[in-house]
Amino acid sequence: MQERIALRRYELLSELTRDIVLFLRPDGQIVEANRAATRTYGYSHAELLGMRIHDLRAEAFPPTFDQQMAQGTGDGITFETKHRRKDGTVFPVEVSSTPSPIGGVLLNLVRDITVRKQVETTRALLREIDQRILERQPLPVILQTMCERLSELFGYSLVWIGLKQPDGTVGMLAHAGAAQEFLREVSVRWDELPEGHGPTGTAIRTGQVQVIPVTEQAWRPFREPAAHHGFKVALSLPLNVKGEPIGALTFYAVQENAFDAAITEELGRFANQVAISILAARDQEEIGLRTAALEAAANAVVITDRQGRIMWVNRAFTELTGYSSSEALQQSPRVLKSGEHEDAFYQVLWETIAAGRIWRGEICNRRKDGTLYTEEMTITPVRAAGGEITHFIAIKQCRP
Repeated sequence: MQERIALRRYELLSELTRDIVLFLRPDGQIVEANRAATRTYGYSHAELLGMRIHDLRAEAFPPTFDQQMAQGTGDGITFETKHRRKDGTVFPVEVSSTPSPIGGVLLNLVRDITVRKQVETTRALLREIDQRILERQPLPVILQTMCERLSELFGYSLVWIGLKQPDGTVGMLAHAGAAQEFLREVSVRWDELPEGHGPTGTAIRTGQVQVIPVTEQAWRPFREPAAHHGFKVALSLPLNVKGEPIGALTFYAVQENAFDAAITEELGRFANQVAISILAARDQEEIGLRTAALEAAANAVVITDRQGRIMWVNRAFTELTGYSSSEALQQSPRVLKSGEHEDAFYQVLWETIAAGRIWRGEICNRRKDGTLYTEEMTITPVRAAGGEITHFIAIKQCRP
């Protein structure tokens, strides 16, 4: 009698929870399941009662299974594994097994942790992207890896990233998924033409997240190829930098409910970080090109901070002065002082550049080996966005 009352209480509670609740015998036989179980697994209540918990496990039969059952009937156990639905799809779960007062029956609480795993993986992917940027890997390679990983993680048919072009088109940077052919069958724009009113174009034009089913009018220019690939809905996330969309990250799915609020929110945060990463990669690439140009310059180049400490020199500087880069860094240009000029000469030079003006002139300097040489030098102040001077750049050419 007490067991029946306890079972009834458990049944009432289990119907109120969103988690899967399974009552098991010690041999793994399912003796009761709640509505969340039938809804999640796709089996009827009667089908589940004819199964063992082993039948729901998607991983190869683990050697620790008996041990897990023993711990569940003892002090209880919580672990992660994977379960399989009736349609064959697999999803990650967290299982909490505890003994119940119902005649030795084991209570299993099973939580679908798909979203949690996706969040963990997307955040790890962002860290990986940042690391790849620091390693100066090519941006197209980084973004291609990103699309491939997102397609695999979420199971979307197509993931692609495109950047806004001045002529109203969307330039493709990277794409992945089983339906990549779709991108060769359509023309995607972001302007007011019909091809600009699809998910990607609208996201870029408005700067707002777009979740658009294929039944909506916006899909009209793309409906036939979309139907061919089985698309039901698309999610397009604008890549906003300082409030201005520079492109979009777009996902296409064959499930109508593929983009729930939690996934959309997480992917939105991901897109914001991707936009920042793209900007950082572009800046780094531009800095790399400028550095390479300065390094290859025939004239000696010296960059100092506001106090005049040397921060960078190129190869031509080391060849001209005899000082290596490591010897010059953090030194003052006074290390080259020859003693041939009066103090007033250097005072005028410093007052000129400190006032934000360019100084040009000839100067006699001394190499590391003590020999003197005359150079034509131009010193240019570098200002920050606020107008304050942050660095000085000196260009030196040895006079014959």
